[in-house]
Amino acid sequence: MENYIKNIYELLYRPVVTPYNLLENAKLPNYKYVTYYKEESGLIAEMQCMTEDGNEAIFHYHFNHDDHLRSVYMTKGGQKELVFDRQTELQKLTAEYLDKTKVNEVAI
Repeated sequence: MENYIKNIYELLYRPVVTPYNLLENAKLPNYKYVTYYKEESGLIAEMQCMTEDGNEAIFHYHFNHDDHLRSVYMTKGGQKELVFDRQTELQKLTAEYLDKTKVNEVAI
């Protein structure tokens, strides 16, 4: 249960990953580039890399104005996929936590 609380706290108040952390990826041999640009809602980090299956993928990390990660999209083979959404993860963890606490209350 403690792990759920910690993860929920981090999704509420921590950046998870920052734009600065992603800059290090540019040094990795499987990365082609890491670039940044602004949009109205915050900063976007775009990076192209070779994935484990040998295909190229482009990732877009969306950050708010406080540099907290909001979402991550991956485009691979012409298909764009949402791979992380902060709000969805927070809702999922909260629901799991509440579900587990109900189970524990019934058992007592």
